[in-house]
Amino acid sequence: MASAPEISVVVTSYQRPRNLERCLLSLASQTGFAGTMEVIVSDDGSTDDTPEVVERFARVAPFPLRFITHQHDGFQASRVRNSGARSATAPYLLFTDGDCVLPPHFVAVHLAARRSGIARAGQCHWLDGPTSSRLDAAAIRTAVYLKWVSVSERLRLLTCAAKAKLYEAVHHAYRPKLRGNNFAVWRSDYERVNGFDETFIGWGCEDDDFRVRLRNAGVRIRSAPLGATVFHLWHPSDPTAGNDWKSGPNVGRLVRHTRLTRCLSGLVQRRLDEVAVRFVNEDRAIESTHGIQVCGVDELCDAPEVEVLVFPGRGQFTRTADCRVLLLTDNAAAPAQILRRADLVFRMPNNLSLRGEAVTELRRALAAAA
Repeated sequence: MASAPEISVVVTSYQRPRNLERCLLSLASQTGFAGTMEVIVSDDGSTDDTPEVVERFARVAPFPLRFITHQHDGFQASRVRNSGARSATAPYLLFTDGDCVLPPHFVAVHLAARRSGIARAGQCHWLDGPTSSRLDAAAIRTAVYLKWVSVSERLRLLTCAAKAKLYEAVHHAYRPKLRGNNFAVWRSDYERVNGFDETFIGWGCEDDDFRVRLRNAGVRIRSAPLGATVFHLWHPSDPTAGNDWKSGPNVGRLVRHTRLTRCLSGLVQRRLDEVAVRFVNEDRAIESTHGIQVCGVDELCDAPEVEVLVFPGRGQFTRTADCRVLLLTDNAAAPAQILRRADLVFRMPNNLSLRGEAVTELRRALAAAA
């Protein structure tokens, strides 16, 4: 009876079968660890011979290899990664892309770097077109391509590694950066944030959002050792990628003011009425209206995702919720200290009960936060 895999490697792919074949060959050439791994190729709806490439490789691969796909409907990196994670069976997940070649000790280095409550973000060596063309099966099996890295590129990677250590030491809010083509995370932490947010469609920012939500959940982002650097094969940019990061299609969603740590459209699809909401007012009259069923969680929930403060009314926001909604009634003007702590503010018309239009407004606020 085969033992359960120690690590699941999720390889994302779309319309680049030759690159994918080289990626799989580099996985078959892994050394330095005695554990077992499985590989899942999670595809974004390729219509070329990608499935046949995986099928042929699965016959000779020294590890279980599965292929999953869906009908292509635009660039959907989040959906592809979630599909791969859903199919994985190991407690530790390692993500890379099908246009990356992995050095011989790549998996072993990631496994050795596992720590509870930590996600590992690895670096990437970007190959140019001519070098990518040279990187054939023989070069992968012999790992001769490791000698092709220039002195300047080695210095760049060392500088990036040093900066990552500095970012960790000062508890930088945004660094080290987590890139989708090289990171590892415990399955339990992936599930804690509900995976990648599938409302990110088109190139970019889904990995930044994932990193932010991991941090919000208490997962620390730490750099992976240099031995876990991927070699990215050159190819033309995706048509949805802008000329620079700021012009990408998903930047507006990434920089939104609020976000739920457990996204709604992720590893599992969550309904809006499943979001844990708590009214923080001390007024019993307000608490008694919590039966409006905006969420399905009563006023005693210990870990609310959204807090609602009705003003005028006694109560204060806490620091534990992802989103703080201030609901103003009777033309009230809230004090500055309350306004500063509110993420979203909307007003109830006079004499409007919480069961009426205010419920609709609150749902809109939650949707904006999600």
